[in-house]
Amino acid sequence: MIRVFELIDGIEVVTNNAILYDVDFVVSLLSMPRIFKTTLEQIPNKIPYLKVNKKSKMLSDIVQKTKNLKVGFAYQGNREHKNDTYRSIPLEIFKMFFTLCDIEFYSLQIGENKDLLKIIDQYQNLFDCSKDINDFHDSGEVLEHLDLVITIDSALAHFSGAMGKKTFLLLSQNSEWRWL
Repeated sequence: MIRVFELIDGIEVVTNNAILYDVDFVVSLLSMPRIFKTTLEQIPNKIPYLKVNKKSKMLSDIVQKTKNLKVGFAYQGNREHKNDTYRSIPLEIFKMFFTLCDIEFYSLQIGENKDLLKIIDQYQNLFDCSKDINDFHDSGEVLEHLDLVITIDSALAHFSGAMGKKTFLLLSQNSEWRWL
């Protein structure tokens, strides 16, 4: 997220590698609403509130220049996540959508993606963006050109929403209070 946060005016990016001096407070992120007595009416809601540089070198190769609806999707999260079995879904569930005409599907999965590689040649409207995505900024460059994102509960859902993209979130039966 460093390349994304660097684009926000007034933000100084601090990483785990930085040494902090003159720190007044350290606060857990989820404690802040209680400390500040935050209500829904006080939360700024200007969307989008995250952006990326639009000077993409890769998008001409990824996103097709057609009038079709462009849908990005992700179906698996980090397999090491303790609740991954409750949030990731099989790619099989998406296969019925890939037969729809006038819609292009862009896999935003990162990392090894054996399931997608097995079926990608069966669909002319299915594209794999993984080789071009190295960080959230790269994901954001792809998101800029999509009409919709369909994803499981992962960072992608939060990021696409923060960029103002229409996002469908696939949740297990046990959703959380943080999502209102």
